[in-house]
Amino acid sequence: MVSQDAAERFLHASFLSDLDATARRNLLQILEEHHAASGEVLLRQGEPNDRIHFLIEGSVAVSRVMSNGHQERLVDLHAPTSFGEISYFQRKPQLVTVIAATDLRYLVLERQAHERLRQDDPRTSEQLATAAIRVLAGHFDLIDQRIAELVARQPDPQKEATEWENFRARLFGESKL
Repeated sequence: MVSQDAAERFLHASFLSDLDATARRNLLQILEEHHAASGEVLLRQGEPNDRIHFLIEGSVAVSRVMSNGHQERLVDLHAPTSFGEISYFQRKPQLVTVIAATDLRYLVLERQAHERLRQDDPRTSEQLATAAIRVLAGHFDLIDQRIAELVARQPDPQKEATEWENFRARLFGESKL
């Protein structure tokens, strides 16, 4: 069940701007409201994930442990946003750890509820998928900006920038989607 206040916060998120009134109503019926205290782990790298989290209040820290054991903080996400989409849609272990940086309020879409939505209301499911793509594109932009800032701080930023440009070209040109 989603409280009225949580519903209003959720529905004002810009990434949901294309959801029509029926889709908004139907989506709110399948979401669950949750709270988390600062420091609580919401998703853990390497573990399975069967839910999408819609952050409606607070912020989370996204990090990952590299193969050499070094933990890297990737980005802080602030409400309104969502997270967990990559591992959810790819059905692969979580790529990052997500920890509440502040006290949080968030809504959860469980896999079973999403499957019912896809069966019963494909139009709402499609509108939700479009919203998820918007969020993922925004996350990609954040990561791209961070990498560009790191590259600019290197001793030879032109060389590093060229390497990053080449990587981007391979990423988009050789993708096996």
